[in-house]
Amino acid sequence: MKYTPYITVLTVLLAAACAKQETVGEQQPALPENAVSFSGTVSRGGSPMDASPDTRTIYEDMSEKLAVTWAEGDEVGIFCETGEENASVASNYGYRTAAAGATSAFVPMDSYNQVITWADMTTAHDFYAYYPYSPAQEGSTVDRHKVPVSLPSVQTFDAADPLGHLADIDFMYASAVDRTADGGMVSFDFSYLFSVLEVRLTTSLLATVDAIELSCTEDAEAVAFEGATVDIETGALDMTGASVSSTIRLEGSQETSIGDYVSFFMLISPGHAGKTFDITAEIGGTPYTVVSGKAAPEAGFAAGKTYVLDAGQVEVDIEDATPFVDLSAGGTANSYYVTAPDMLYRFRADVKGNGVDPADGDVTMAPEAALVLWYTCFQTNHSPWLQESPIVIGSLELESDGYIYFRTPETFVNGNVVVIALDEDLDYAEIQAQDRQITNANVLWSWNLVVTEGYDPNSVASQFTKGGYTFMSRDLGAIIDPEQALIGGTWNRTALAAAIGNCYQWGRKDPFPSLPDVNSYIASYTTNLHFTPAYTPIPALDLGRFGMTTPDRSADHQILGTTDETICMTVPADVTTPEACIGLLTENPHIWMTLSGEGYLVPDDAGKAVWGNPENSGIGEKTMYDPCPPGWKVMSRDAWLALTDNLSSTVAKTDGVDGILVDDRYYFPVTGGRWRNSKGYASGYAASCGIQAESGYWFDSRTDNGYGNFRTAVNFAAEGGDRSVTCSTPTTTYGTDGASVRCIKINPGTAVPGGELDNFDKKDW
Repeated sequence: MKYTPYITVLTVLLAAACAKQETVGEQQPALPENAVSFSGTVSRGGSPMDASPDTRTIYEDMSEKLAVTWAEGDEVGIFCETGEENASVASNYGYRTAAAGATSAFVPMDSYNQVITWADMTTAHDFYAYYPYSPAQEGSTVDRHKVPVSLPSVQTFDAADPLGHLADIDFMYASAVDRTADGGMVSFDFSYLFSVLEVRLTTSLLATVDAIELSCTEDAEAVAFEGATVDIETGALDMTGASVSSTIRLEGSQETSIGDYVSFFMLISPGHAGKTFDITAEIGGTPYTVVSGKAAPEAGFAAGKTYVLDAGQVEVDIEDATPFVDLSAGGTANSYYVTAPDMLYRFRADVKGNGVDPADGDVTMAPEAALVLWYTCFQTNHSPWLQESPIVIGSLELESDGYIYFRTPETFVNGNVVVIALDEDLDYAEIQAQDRQITNANVLWSWNLVVTEGYDPNSVASQFTKGGYTFMSRDLGAIIDPEQALIGGTWNRTALAAAIGNCYQWGRKDPFPSLPDVNSYIASYTTNLHFTPAYTPIPALDLGRFGMTTPDRSADHQILGTTDETICMTVPADVTTPEACIGLLTENPHIWMTLSGEGYLVPDDAGKAVWGNPENSGIGEKTMYDPCPPGWKVMSRDAWLALTDNLSSTVAKTDGVDGILVDDRYYFPVTGGRWRNSKGYASGYAASCGIQAESGYWFDSRTDNGYGNFRTAVNFAAEGGDRSVTCSTPTTTYGTDGASVRCIKINPGTAVPGGELDNFDKKDW
């Protein structure tokens, strides 16, 4: 949140309130009839806050001021004097607030053994109060002209409550003189003894500030002190015998932001006119100079005011910054693999895909916000389904450096996450939608985070090579290897679905989740879900509960349902140009698109080039619509032919796992036919059950008609029967169907038209 700098007087006004005395805690004895009643109203510029559990005044940043309220049980000390000689009626009697909020009565402490009473009805009484209460030590008294007070030179804050520490060390005082019993309840007008300094700063990289230090350039200056006293009638400080410090160190741990400042608050003593100050920030164990030789205000710091210092951006060395993994360091893409728990990640959000538009359009963008659209997580049981986000949703932030940052939880959660970038600065609750389409912002782009612990597609262990092509060992979006579904010695059919990758429509960069269970088909008799549960944190897109209700295998907060109306959308008849079609797909990454007839979502020759291989060449080129991670692309037809050129008899169903092994080594799960016609009916039955099953894989090229050999089929018969792998497809496969994606590695010198190697061009040295 951004605030406008200003300096504001902090006042707490305790005015007359209801005459009824309130009590706290257990039942207390009745007060004497001549007891003085105290009450107060705190002026704070907003609605009352809830009570604090630690009985300290509550600070809140109201932008234009720091507002303060009472917490229930706040303790104040009260003095009473009367008569010409200022005879003491009560010395440092303890009272406490009866309730939290803007208005509260003050009631006596100590089981009502000390109660201030009126001497008579007409004699004038003088009252003096201070907060927080300081009881007298044994054998001593507290003089209202010399109430003990300290301002520590080391102040400690908690990032979860950056103002909370002020309540622990603040000091207020007040007086109400010439009051008589017939004047009713006594009210106080409190003043503050100290000033507040708010230091605002940003950092060039995300970092953690462990301390802010304010130092006066004159060592003898009393910026903080211990063992002083204050006259609560005048607010005059007496430093006799006090130990003083010219430095205040604010310690804590606060993560910074890039672009938007973070505020740090400390209490300082008033005065110091003509003095100069240095401010440093301790980041990663290194002190960084924030301000040097800053002069105090001309009249000094005034008590009861907040002084805002905008320190600007601190340039942080990378070794002192919060450790992070830059997913886009090796190039931008539409999918990234996230592999470690409790880690800060980032990726560029100012480039569309890999930045190569087949239509030579603009590939840059300037989003205003980033949100999680939906997420899935690893499931082993659908009674009930788990709902755990693979990333910390609240940590996802679009920073001003053009990167999206996020954290993974301390306990790793395997799953898939889709992140959207918007052209409006909106939060989750601010999104509006109609017919499942966002109406008050445009989705500029989206990315899929494949969150799978320890799996790096660029490691040798995650690849295999055949026929000159290097393949990823998993389908895109798969979050486990099949053997990880062997749980307790038994194949877990729900867990096994996590070895199936995401489902894609041809030419789209955005995924849809895998099957919820390897026994699933159509309206699955296992779960009644077409997809594994996909949860959305956006209320306007939350369709509610879907799934089987008897037995209860339903899931809440779903972004995808089980009907045409909750999943599919027919491309409008007037959306006919490639640009319009791509725009519709980009802005609705969560909606399955269908056509009123046969064909492809992106028409004409431009549609052939969406995945970078319009000529059906050996490897093609990666484009900004390719769904694979950096350095990888959708496999070509030639790559698949090279992989399966000798597989008439070597393909075998993996024992206990629904899938095939290529060359007895490389696993390809059987996903079933997905989304078989233009109306979007699914047939995702993956188990063979003694019948022929198939697994569809997209190529990066397509045919001229609405169906054909751009999709592969892995066919096998019953156990013991003849098995084969074909590169043909049933004639019922359309361009709007869904299938899996297997990525191939882009080797240097091969991702050029025609597959020719780069030449060694001569250059001057």
